[in-house]
Amino acid sequence: MPVINRESEIIHKLYLHHVSIFTPDVEDSIAFYQKVLGMQLTTRFYQRSVFDIAFLRDGRSSNGLSLELIGLPLSGWREKFFRQHRPSLSHFSFVVDDVDAWYERFQAQEVEILIPPNDFLGIREMIFRDPAGLIVRIMAFLQPEATSLRVQDIIGSGGVTYYLHHLSITCEDINTVEQFYRGQLGLKTVIDRRPGGNIFMVDPAVAVDGSRCGPMIEVIDQTCWWDREAALFKNIGPCIDHISFLVDDVDTVYNELMSQGIESTTEPVDYGPNRIFFFRDPNGVEIEIQRPILPQLLTEWRQNER
Repeated sequence: MPVINRESEIIHKLYLHHVSIFTPDVEDSIAFYQKVLGMQLTTRFYQRSVFDIAFLRDGRSSNGLSLELIGLPLSGWREKFFRQHRPSLSHFSFVVDDVDAWYERFQAQEVEILIPPNDFLGIREMIFRDPAGLIVRIMAFLQPEATSLRVQDIIGSGGVTYYLHHLSITCEDINTVEQFYRGQLGLKTVIDRRPGGNIFMVDPAVAVDGSRCGPMIEVIDQTCWWDREAALFKNIGPCIDHISFLVDDVDTVYNELMSQGIESTTEPVDYGPNRIFFFRDPNGVEIEIQRPILPQLLTEWRQNER
């Protein structure tokens, strides 16, 4: 009889599902992401004075990463987080097949568990902290068909397609965070700009296709902070810094958004092999617009840096 490596099986079936924003006005946030970034509402759970939760997805060829909007009222750790940080990016979530198996694994590894496995709105979930102190959620769908939600052929404002690409973590030490996500969750580092730069990690279910390369977690520390990251870390410490969308033409999108009266926090600039700019949503959440980091661009950048 063949021997089944249960640890490898557990790790292999994990994938990054969504990043969450706590917002005092879910309706306003939905309208912004639909109108400005062409996202579409896929699911909403609402019960007056109990909860208000919405999920949105990006345009064509989505990499599967969703945006979750969580409105008031909040309770437990969510209420505590909101009181401390107000509207902000709060946590990100991975989907697995067996939450309880991960709970046993994390207990054995002495990972800090905030909420043990429990059932909520059609999922089984567990909440924990990573070594940087960020809040992370492990979840499994109680109804398998819920995993098949797809959004096709959605075009953003002005004919631009925005692809939700990655979330960015600001922390004290890249190596410590990388070690945790590689060792505990099986993520892979696919872009590495150390020393003095950031890294990008993907979950084990992702096949990097050489173009969109998502969904990803970017990890940055003080070796590559801009003034904005340094100020954010000084104010609130380790956190989810921003979410990032890919577009084909950064400058065209910048001009279009500015014509809509949206205020940017930076103008388009070249950064390594990329071109980026930042603006804020109605909750004050930083949004990055960038072009795809194609492998050939990264190779050319590395050669020029030598």
